[in-house]
Amino acid sequence: MKKFTCRGCRKIFTREHDRPSRRARYCTRNCALRTRNATCEGYSKTKLFAVWTSMIQRCENKKHRAYRRYGGRGIKVCKRWRKSFLLFRVDVGEPAPGMTIDRYPDKDGDYKLGNVRWATRAEQAHNTKMTKLTAQSVKRIRSLASRLSNTEIAELFDVSRSLISMVVNRRIWRDV
Repeated sequence: MKKFTCRGCRKIFTREHDRPSRRARYCTRNCALRTRNATCEGYSKTKLFAVWTSMIQRCENKKHRAYRRYGGRGIKVCKRWRKSFLLFRVDVGEPAPGMTIDRYPDKDGDYKLGNVRWATRAEQAHNTKMTKLTAQSVKRIRSLASRLSNTEIAELFDVSRSLISMVVNRRIWRDV
């Protein structure tokens, strides 16, 4: 018999085997359910809960497919949100349909209060490491389009001619 401390109520309990399985880390099934409900209060099947768990996985799980772009670059989830889904929920609120979490204004910063927002995919596309154009450069490209060829503008901004064409024809950066 081996003694363990219940993760829910902190009581000492015994099991016949040396290492308890994930289920056996609690003294009873009720204690496990009560603890889980206190943590996420029935939100475990919501989009917000999925966002929270995915955010943590990207930053902490080295086997996650996106770890290299998040945790591998030193991006972390703040302690407040890491420890409590409910605090994360209070701080960021529920997302509107079609919105995803975005680190903004510092795209290289951590997931923390003041550096996240709910954004559309289009808004996020403007806030990536790969974005070479800014709102100012888009305005400049459009003003040059009447005087220079797309090839010449592309060389000036070190981007492809097709990108210049999409900017000039407002297929991208429509809001600028």
